[in-house]
Amino acid sequence: MQIKAKYVVVCFVAYCAATLVSLGMCSQTNPVPLINAPLVPDSAAPGTGGVTMTVNGSGFVPGAVVKWNGKARATAFVSSSQVTATILASDLQHAGTASVTATNPAPGGGTSNVAWFEVSQKGLAAAFSNSSTYLVPGAVVVAAADLNRDGKLDLIVGNIQTYAIVVLLGNGDGTFQSPQSFPTGNAFPISIAVGDFNNDGKLDVAAATSYAATGSDYLAVLLGNGDGTFQPFLSYPLEASPRWITAGDFNEDGKLDVAVSICPPGNAPYCGGPSSLGVLLGKGDGTFEQETDYAAGPSVNAVVTGDFNGDGHLDLAVSGFLNGNMPSGISVLLGNGDGSFQPPTLLTGLYFYLTTVDLNHDGILDLVAVGDGTISIMLGKGDGTFAPPVSYAAGSYLVSVTVGDFNADGNLDLAALDCVEGPLSSSSIYMLLGNGDGTWRAPVRIPTTNYPSAQLGSLAAGDFNGDGRIDLTSAQGNGNGTTSDAVATYLQTAVLFEPTTISFPTMVIGTSASKSVIVTNFGKASLNVTQVSLTGTNATDFNLVDDACEGTVIPPTGQCTITVTFSPTAENFRSAWITIADSAIASPQSVLLSGSGTVVEYSPTHLTFGSVNVGAASSAQTVTLTNTGAASIGDLQPSLAGTNSGDFLESTTCGNKLAPGASCSVLVTFQPTATGTRTAVLNIQEPGGGGSPLEVALMGTGT
Repeated sequence: MQIKAKYVVVCFVAYCAATLVSLGMCSQTNPVPLINAPLVPDSAAPGTGGVTMTVNGSGFVPGAVVKWNGKARATAFVSSSQVTATILASDLQHAGTASVTATNPAPGGGTSNVAWFEVSQKGLAAAFSNSSTYLVPGAVVVAAADLNRDGKLDLIVGNIQTYAIVVLLGNGDGTFQSPQSFPTGNAFPISIAVGDFNNDGKLDVAAATSYAATGSDYLAVLLGNGDGTFQPFLSYPLEASPRWITAGDFNEDGKLDVAVSICPPGNAPYCGGPSSLGVLLGKGDGTFEQETDYAAGPSVNAVVTGDFNGDGHLDLAVSGFLNGNMPSGISVLLGNGDGSFQPPTLLTGLYFYLTTVDLNHDGILDLVAVGDGTISIMLGKGDGTFAPPVSYAAGSYLVSVTVGDFNADGNLDLAALDCVEGPLSSSSIYMLLGNGDGTWRAPVRIPTTNYPSAQLGSLAAGDFNGDGRIDLTSAQGNGNGTTSDAVATYLQTAVLFEPTTISFPTMVIGTSASKSVIVTNFGKASLNVTQVSLTGTNATDFNLVDDACEGTVIPPTGQCTITVTFSPTAENFRSAWITIADSAIASPQSVLLSGSGTVVEYSPTHLTFGSVNVGAASSAQTVTLTNTGAASIGDLQPSLAGTNSGDFLESTTCGNKLAPGASCSVLVTFQPTATGTRTAVLNIQEPGGGGSPLEVALMGTGT
């Protein structure tokens, strides 16, 4: 009995030793791993040397391999939630977007979902233009994946008019081939999940399908042939009206499973009674076991998966849409690792759709939800609970949200689709650029292709033209399968501002300095610049002195230059924007200008002490401060900062006040503590104004 108990503990805590496996006393089956967004880092400029990339997620085992565009890279196992991979300098030579996956070894194992790594010029503005539109009557949901393994993203569309999955194979330039339909029987696909459900290395599609008139509700599985076509669908009954589907290895056996949000009979589309999540465990050959239901709160819609409490098991979160006076929110069901789930906990609020990613770089999954005209952020605590939502107003009827690093700054951004019902509808995409800490900049509206009466739809993200920038695609319709329903692609117009912000030094009121910004068109189409202007709180403190951009057409790879001066009219911080209106659909773009005004004139702006023996002290040098203002200045506060600040000494004659027109001195001595070049900065803080500190560069050599 003691030996058997020991074996049980060994199998439960760690992987079975080879000798025990051979005796049949325990067995190991590796799960299918799941990658969380973002990769760390998730982007690099072309020509960057090799980098070590951290991949966070769940289900990693020793021997897991990270693949870059399908090619294995040296991988180090850190934990079940993290691996690292060595990305070669040759991988980062040219602009493009790499697909990153992780594969666990057999037995079990399998390949994860795809994460994106952008090889892209830094500092590009996130602007979009419509590149192609395809009429697909009944289009309401879209996903992006490389179905035919040619390195170009394709589109998979759920069509509720023809009861089919529609595939548009990508040409790699932002356009797509003619739609091909693959039937899903006598029910329409309301949502889709893409994954390798039969472990043959080819992507398949699982669709939650429904047709209320006949009560036909089932899971339709279309196994991929690897060339963009599919075998005839297989069906597995669902107990009631499905709303959304997600895929993951919930019982950790190396076979993908699916979870479907289920409305009770007769209560679709808003689920006016107790709802559930139906889990169908995969058999690894494209077939599934019978549905098992788990309570999911009062209402359900979109469902996502991830390890929310850090125990190594996949959990589920499902959004609930308000129906009358019934409560609504997000239900979180923690997984047990065997395909079963614990009772739900409810996060209250009005949410239609959601997704899960790590928004603030803490390695913990967060939730992003949309409902009506708000985008809500719920930061994860790592124990399966979430902070109260922080909401951002955008649009009026948000139906979908997707995530990507659209400006390649290493921080995830959000894009939400607004579908406004009615004959005068004006559908839009709202983009919120992330700050990397879970907070966001103000939403930017991107008008979409006109969809009369559109009220349904979804967004997907991917690099559709291979330029290293994440693009968007939307499927929108009115739910009636009219000829106005369509799938549209929005490519990024790659506009680079160098620098992306301009910061002027603190300057005496009435003096002036100039700096320039170079505008480069990295896109594949010409950019028409219609206007360049100064906007913002202190726009009159700045002046455009040389604008070679306004009224010009910048060809691909072309450039123009804008030069601006700063002449402060008052003390303290001053800011404005260079605002550039152009042919990009997210126009205008802006470059932040900042600087500070002061009445303290100081000279010189740098001190050089020459060579001084270590331990000896130089003669003092003087920085003279003069009050050019009309009122006395309070106590000026000199201080030392920088790498070798301990090698310099300062003292001052300025006292507590400096009268108008008066001058005082700061004395600086160099006393090196080591040989070689020694540098520091003398900061002079002006209390109550001036946007100080003023900075004087210090340098000497220890001998």
